[in-house]
Amino acid sequence: MVKYQAIVDAKGRVVIPIELRQKLGLHPGKIVRIKDKKKKLVVKKHQAETEA
Repeated sequence: MVKYQAIVDAKGRVVIPIELRQKLGLHPGKIVRIKDKKKKLVVKKHQAETEA
């Protein structure tokens, strides 16, 4: 498993590395779900009803 690093900017934004965006099909405007799970940040690609 490859580990990636990102920085939280002053506005709270985190940039997802391009390798991950390409692998997961995350394009500008794509919605992701974010949750806190046991002190870890979990980000999942949102599956719209039309995509399922």
